Amino acid sequence: MFRLVAAGWRVALVGRHEATLRDTAKAAIIARSRLCVYPCDISDAAAVTRLAGTVLRKSPRIDALINAAGTNIPPQPQGLVAG
Repeated sequence: MFRLVAAGWRVALVGRHEATLRDTAKAAIIARSRLCVYPCDISDAAAVTRLAGTVLRKSPRIDALINAAGTNIPPQPQGLVAG
């Protein structure tokens, strides 16, 4: 991510915790103006739709999308019978 910013790309940081995102953005000493922070819980479909609209309004051109998000929800046991 830092290499992309250094190369002149605008980067949107998305995650659940705004404070963590801001700390990450602060670590990019160069060109912080090209880093945008967007808190979003990607397990909430409506929040993701709002996020997409916000990002596209601020940056209508997207050069690349790196999706490394997950919900970290453990799988639920299926077919277990209490005994």
